[in-house]
Amino acid sequence: MLVFSLWVSWYTYLLLVWMHEVPDLSNKAGNGIRRLDRYDQLATYVLGRRRGRAVLLPFQLIVLLGVAITYTVVGGDSLRAFALFVNPHLAMGQWSFYLIFGAVQLLLSLLPSFNELSIVSLLGAIMS
Repeated sequence: MLVFSLWVSWYTYLLLVWMHEVPDLSNKAGNGIRRLDRYDQLATYVLGRRRGRAVLLPFQLIVLLGVAITYTVVGGDSLRAFALFVNPHLAMGQWSFYLIFGAVQLLLSLLPSFNELSIVSLLGAIMS
């Protein structure tokens, strides 16, 4: 069963790779191949502009919301673990750490550019 699962994963990976390269005879630099690097480009190419976006948008929103919720929960749990490590007798609820982490996320999202903030890059490297 594990070998079959590996084969299915590998085959679908190859199908996705092949789907992202479509023939385009007007593209001389790419040897007649046009790369569709984004899912919205691929969906627009396959299903048309309106239908492609209508089909793709719900899936992208579900993934976006799932990642945002997961990131906030994991960040809040990590913040709580650190706070309990520093002060084992801390009497704060779990939800308060989610709110604190969400507030930090909100403040960081309001900054104009992350490229100028080396501390954010350092924090990202430490957290990963």
